[in-house]
Amino acid sequence: MVARQIGELGLNCPLLGELLLEFELIVESQLVEALQASQRSDRRLGTVLIELGYVTEEAIANSLQKQQEMCNGPQLLGQLLLRHHQVTQEQLQAALHESKQSGQLLGEVLVARGILAEEDVRDRLLEQFWRAKGFWVIA
Repeated sequence: MVARQIGELGLNCPLLGELLLEFELIVESQLVEALQASQRSDRRLGTVLIELGYVTEEAIANSLQKQQEMCNGPQLLGQLLLRHHQVTQEQLQAALHESKQSGQLLGEVLVARGILAEEDVRDRLLEQFWRAKGFWVIA
């Protein structure tokens, strides 16, 4: 996969078309056709690909999510817990403070405080792992 290096962080930030090719959702000739149509009409690539019937809106949304994650780096456990509404910002801040003071892991603090069950922490850690590997699909 061809990837762009961003800033000094050196994060891999692939273009949408590159991701769609990598995920085998389109073939190169479809990408070329859609890019040409996109440039002629000043429409976004994803919109053109959907209009041509090459991909679904869901495929574009999933690919854009993956692109965002790759460009922004891995998601932290706290961010995932907030996204899933499993903790409040206040609970997270307090647990992070305690984690820093005690040396315990964030998940351990949240379980000890009774905010989360061990299974909840495990599920988010698995999500974090698979997102970082590029295998997390938004349902």
